[in-house]
Amino acid sequence: MKRRRAVAAILIVIVLFGIGIFGAWYGYLRPWTIRDLMDTEGLAAGATRDLEGTITGVFPLNSSQGPLVGLELDGNRTCQYGSVFGDPGSTYRIGDRFRTTLRFRDYSFNGQPGVWAPELLCPFPWTAVAAVAAVDSISLVGGTLLRVVESRGEGWSVLEVAASNGTVAAGNLSLSVRVGLPFGEDPRTGQPFAPDSASEWIVLGGAEYAATQALYRDHPEVDRMDLLTDGGSLNGTVRYSDVQGNGRFDVGDRLELELGATGGAGRYVSFVLVVFDPRFPTAPLAVKYLVHGPEGPIEWSAA
Repeated sequence: MKRRRAVAAILIVIVLFGIGIFGAWYGYLRPWTIRDLMDTEGLAAGATRDLEGTITGVFPLNSSQGPLVGLELDGNRTCQYGSVFGDPGSTYRIGDRFRTTLRFRDYSFNGQPGVWAPELLCPFPWTAVAAVAAVDSISLVGGTLLRVVESRGEGWSVLEVAASNGTVAAGNLSLSVRVGLPFGEDPRTGQPFAPDSASEWIVLGGAEYAATQALYRDHPEVDRMDLLTDGGSLNGTVRYSDVQGNGRFDVGDRLELELGATGGAGRYVSFVLVVFDPRFPTAPLAVKYLVHGPEGPIEWSAA
């Protein structure tokens, strides 16, 4: 009887030990899936975690920082161009397994502190790229599309008029640049909002999207040009070049922008640039949403 009890006690210890090992592996050692990432709260700067999944989508991208590739994992379609960044020099096939290491670090967006990993595409920075595309659509309604053709974290970045009806004289147009603001307090807690999960980065992206649709009209103006033909802005951060030399704001003309350094890796500041006829200030001719990061303004398109 005593022997049976001893054996039973040993078996219980073994089972509990096995459960403990499995729990430790499951909670801390096994690779995350993309769903695990999307469901996790309280990401911490300095932490690392392996992420693994089956490739269900491959998205080669052209960007203002050079070629990129987005990989969709396990059918997660939260973001248009996938879940994580791959290596643009590698070949990926649907059905292959993909594994990467996430290295979480401090981030900030318009001074709003947060935590995220540079290996991740979704939800940030994809939410910012989606807002850029949405504002480009507004600009096309006004008859003009601006594209980032040179992107620099420090120094002058360049926008070029990629599409235009070419009917408005540059001497009749003004320009304004407004800067983004922090999100502010978390309405759930009353504390400063500090995104440290995928869901909170989505909330921040939604708030920023709404602000860009209003073209930052209530945000601080950081520079302006009374007339494009002045050549340079009042604070010296914008220059206009009539590349075509025809006196009109049209295809090929350039706007050079000195947006300043963001403060390092993971730091982003947003701006909205508006070109408008001062006689009709609520009907802009061209608008551009700029998400300025360590390597300059972000812009993507499918390759």
